[in-house]
Amino acid sequence: MEQLAESISIISKENGSDRVEAVGFSGGIWVGWKNSVRVYITCSHPQFISLRVDNFICNKSIFISFVYGSPDRNVYGFLNSRKRTFLRSLNNIQKAIDHSPSSLLSQKELEVRDELENEKAVDYFKRLYGEITPTLMGMPNFDFPRLNHSEVFFLEADVTNEEIKKALFDMAPLKAPGSDGYHAIFFQSQWDLLGGDVCQLVKEVFAGRQIEKDLNNMLIVLIPKKENPEDFSQFRPISLCSVLYKLEQAGFIAEWNISNNIILTQEIIHSMRCKQKARNWMALKLDLEKAYDRVSWEFIEASLSATGIPICLRKVIMSVISSSTMQILWNGVPTCKFKPVRGVHQGCPLSSYLFVLCMEWLGEVRSQIVQVFGFQEVQNLGKYLDVPLFHERVTKCTIRFLVDKSLMIPKNVYLEIEKLVRQFIWGCTDDHSKMSLVGWDSICQPCSRGGLGFRHLEDQNNSFLMKIGYSLGSKNNAIWVRVLRSKYCWKESILDSIYKSRSSHLWKALSKLWPLIRDKLIWSLGDGSTVRCWKDKRIPGMGSLISKIPGFSNIDLDCRVRDLVNLDGSWSVELLRVCPDRVVWAQLSSGAFSVRSAYWTLKESTWKTLDEQWKAIWNLPGPQRVRVFLWLAVQQRLLINSESVRKGLSACSSCALCGHTTEGLAHVFRDCSFAKNVWMFILPEQLKQRFFSSPFPYWFSLNLSFHERLQDSGLSWPCLFGVVVWRVWKNKNLFIFQNLSWSATEVVWKSSCWARQYGLRMGSTERSSFSSKLVTFSNDSWVSLHTDGAVARNSGYVASGGVARDKEGNWIVRFSHFFRSLLSI
Repeated sequence: MEQLAESISIISKENGSDRVEAVGFSGGIWVGWKNSVRVYITCSHPQFISLRVDNFICNKSIFISFVYGSPDRNVYGFLNSRKRTFLRSLNNIQKAIDHSPSSLLSQKELEVRDELENEKAVDYFKRLYGEITPTLMGMPNFDFPRLNHSEVFFLEADVTNEEIKKALFDMAPLKAPGSDGYHAIFFQSQWDLLGGDVCQLVKEVFAGRQIEKDLNNMLIVLIPKKENPEDFSQFRPISLCSVLYKLEQAGFIAEWNISNNIILTQEIIHSMRCKQKARNWMALKLDLEKAYDRVSWEFIEASLSATGIPICLRKVIMSVISSSTMQILWNGVPTCKFKPVRGVHQGCPLSSYLFVLCMEWLGEVRSQIVQVFGFQEVQNLGKYLDVPLFHERVTKCTIRFLVDKSLMIPKNVYLEIEKLVRQFIWGCTDDHSKMSLVGWDSICQPCSRGGLGFRHLEDQNNSFLMKIGYSLGSKNNAIWVRVLRSKYCWKESILDSIYKSRSSHLWKALSKLWPLIRDKLIWSLGDGSTVRCWKDKRIPGMGSLISKIPGFSNIDLDCRVRDLVNLDGSWSVELLRVCPDRVVWAQLSSGAFSVRSAYWTLKESTWKTLDEQWKAIWNLPGPQRVRVFLWLAVQQRLLINSESVRKGLSACSSCALCGHTTEGLAHVFRDCSFAKNVWMFILPEQLKQRFFSSPFPYWFSLNLSFHERLQDSGLSWPCLFGVVVWRVWKNKNLFIFQNLSWSATEVVWKSSCWARQYGLRMGSTERSSFSSKLVTFSNDSWVSLHTDGAVARNSGYVASGGVARDKEGNWIVRFSHFFRSLLSI
């Protein structure tokens, strides 16, 4: 190759050339050109030659690269270093181009950078999950809590089909699937077909069978812990497991919320702050970096053994953990597989239990660490569960990044957030502001009351705080409830007031809301041992019994309901249930608290009354943009000319299309000559007279609630009406701003097509069943039947239809059918 290139160079001395020598199996490129062409070598490398050719005709530069691949790693180096060198060369080449950078090179640069980041991610997590932790020399010497005999017997029992089915149906149907792509809803909906095989597989795994490799392959999704993460340690790896893999380790920690930990920690810090003699108090904050990912499997097995988990179940658990493989999901594409040798996976149901077991040891060895190491005093304790440990007043600055359910949000924060929401709704940007057509209070009404269903953030925050207040009054056995009750001397379940001086910010916020919370709490009678007969409320809205029957001074106001049951049976004890008395939420018949009902309690008195026309708008079988437009029209918030004059935006209130002196909504949509021509094309003859004579609000509401279909086209009238009204409005604006206008027939045709297409897509057009009764012909007659079908890939909706014609081609009958969804088989 070298000799040939040298010979050619000597022969063509008057022409230009350049070449690179071969390195191993890489390189050996020769490029030649005529001297009449102006060529500049921008970069030369054993792997490629890049040059720029100036074109005098069009005054542009052409960029060309010649690449020769397949390097020998022993001679040339490793792939990563080659890619980095290539990237540096690409940057130099892009800088050398006089005009705009090459899109081809830019795309190649992005691809190479993505490959490098991909390889870095795999390398990082290989090291994270692949580092062998030191061998345990012995577990800490302390009495680890063990299972009793009955619990061990329960765990050793064979798993049943009912338990497997319950575990499967407890899974969220559409949680992110694993590498096989199947959601839990697939197995739930096809349980009659697949249930036997699923149960057999799970039982075999519990009997000692090794889990198949395809089932325990996990996709790792990287969730950033902060904005603009700088390295992979600032990502949280979440494991996407297959449904059958989850089924073999299904579990969760019930009745516990992360906000409970936050509340407890905040109250502890507040107590330390308020202690007059706080020298003997201290707070220790431990940050376990990548705690889940670094747990030793040997340590997990030792913890399971120390707890007394049966050996058969230990083998299943360790098999589930140790047999897994991983793939990083990088830009939606799985990377190469690798096998971990330590760690538990965030996203697996069993991981929380295993981690809690391992953390039990931490509490025991903590006292030993205290004796060995010193501690440094700090003024700011940082964050706990991403929430700052405040021991001073909460301000906008301290809570700027935080919108949480366990703290009272400062007013400036939620006002700023609501401002951003309003700007988004009306399409405002930093460079261009727009008018708000509807007030924020109206938007925050429910859809059934004329709003859009948004919520005031202040009241939403108060609803979350009311949930905490409800839990304080009803969940007597919760640890965090017992701590707070002890701190603030709360002895009764439902107090008249919970105000305390020098209380925490959370408690002050709850004190303000407590009268409203207290009025919505009632007792649900169980065994009668807790409920006070005269003082406690048992019926919503009725108050206590003593408030209804005053004047008795010789009765025991603190007597319990059970105390009023006589031994002679005058009040049957059987009427009392064996379950304990409990505090329930009076706003719902179930007695369970919901944030939604709390929000309604706060806001319902300020809302408008129910109106069926709002329901008609939001149930309209038409496009969402048409629904929102109709909502604005009923609110009378469209910027017609008369409204523009009132707001000082225009000097003329007449109609731009027909010149009518005053333009109102009725005129725009119905009475304008253009709109009237549109309606005359659509309306049946018998409806034309009364269609144009009704008052506008009644006319609008009546057409939206008219549920019949047009006989000729089979279209839904509310859908067609809404689309036509929207098209008429668009035509008016088109004429004003662009001096263009559609004809009435164009509006009718476009509206009908859109309504028909939407009806077919949503299955709302008239659907007739298949029928064998077409037309009866004599024996020598023929019928031509044409059928077709279609499926929407995204939704899975299926529709079919056809038409029958005689031998002359004359139409006989049509038919169509809509299927919500069908299996591909």
